Amino acid sequence: MRYFRNEIELVKWTFNYVIVNKPSGIVCQGTESNTLLAGLLEKFKHLNPNPSQFRISQRLDRFTTGGLIVARNGKWANKIRKSFADEPSDLSLMRRYVGLLAIPKNKSIQDLGLEYYVGTNPEESYKGLKFNDETLSAGTIDFDIDALEKDYRGPKRQRQLLKYDAVTKFQILEHLGRIPSTKMTSKYPDLFMNRKIIPLVFELKTGRKNQIRDHVLQAFKIPLLNDDNFATFKTHSVDNYTDINSSVFKSNQIGLHSGLLRMKNKDNEEQSFVFPICAESDRELWDGFIDQNGTLIPEISKELLNWKC
Repeated sequence: MRYFRNEIELVKWTFNYVIVNKPSGIVCQGTESNTLLAGLLEKFKHLNPNPSQFRISQRLDRFTTGGLIVARNGKWANKIRKSFADEPSDLSLMRRYVGLLAIPKNKSIQDLGLEYYVGTNPEESYKGLKFNDETLSAGTIDFDIDALEKDYRGPKRQRQLLKYDAVTKFQILEHLGRIPSTKMTSKYPDLFMNRKIIPLVFELKTGRKNQIRDHVLQAFKIPLLNDDNFATFKTHSVDNYTDINSSVFKSNQIGLHSGLLRMKNKDNEEQSFVFPICAESDRELWDGFIDQNGTLIPEISKELLNWKC
């Protein structure tokens, strides 16, 4: 596996935080050479001889690309944590993702045998896939997810698989679906042959480990693009990154990108960051949905910025 530490993009930095655009293959957690922290320290050597104490307050899966915020002190780490936990804070953060699904080219997502509820006021006990209305284009996923316990520091043993509540908002952009190019189909037939690629926008309401990957598989009965082995991968009891998510593409990168981070401060001043695919090596999987510079096509960027979920 190649690592792309030098392709980490610094989008913005202040005394309190850094906005980062992460390539696939970078681990957010830990201090080893292939981690986000090591990459940031390397970048900041050229900017500041004393680059401060970075605090990883938001994490992306190793094989996910895109933007995140990193605190530079404890006060801001706590602000970020409170915002993501929906606790009272003078900082508001909203994160949206773009995901890709590969479906049979003559079908729609709604043809996949989904089980769902339509309406905005389902019974209290109903958990699962919920569409807002009969268009079946947007809604909520609130399946509980199974995830390994976090940050375990006790005696050496296998981490336990625990159940967490989780809520994800989604919008299906079926009208932006693409038939893979002949080049991509020839190069990766197991991934693209007889398939249509559909983009979706997701907004996290909770932040569980692998949440979008898990919710997509539970709700739509298929994994994200190039995430075929996720059901097995998520239950590994140790952090063994030699295990792969897929065997049909050149890397373990998955079709999930953290595309938008929106910040609002106590004075109600707002900033929005739309992130391109920063590493050239990551752009092939997104063929048809980005330009040559990795920028998301305008139709997707518009949905990220303006979607009223």
